[in-house]
Order: sequence, then structure tokens, then C-alpha cells
Amino acid sequence: MRTRATTLRLPADQVRLGDFLSVGGETMHVTFAEHRGGIIRLELNTSIRLSLPPAASVTITRPYRRP
Repeated sequence: MRTRATTLRLPADQVRLGDFLSVGGETMHVTFAEHRGGIIRLELNTSIRLSLPPAASVTITRPYRRP
């Protein structure tokens, strides 16, 4: 199997664990995502935490496996 990736522009509430998100010129791995009280909380590389409204538009890179 080979790993491929695609880049998507999505609302913050569609970000998943395992996605990659660029912040401040660095691309980081999403290690935690929580939907609570109308806020999306994301943790990137266990060192950065973000709180975003669900409709905030973000660009992510989503890996997927291909045979």
C-alpha cells in the first residue's frame, strides 16, 4: 500500500484526527479534535491548541491509503 494525500478547504467542524493543518507556516498533525458548546477545539502535535467556530474555513491535507 502507498500513502497519498489530498488538500481540502473545509469548515473546522470537518477536521479529523490524522489530518494535517498549516498554522504560522508550519504543517502539523491533528492529534485531538473536540466539538463542544459550539466551538471546535483542535490540538496540533500535542503542543498547540486552537479553538475555532465550526464554520471557520481551514485548509487541511488529508492522507489516505491506496493499494
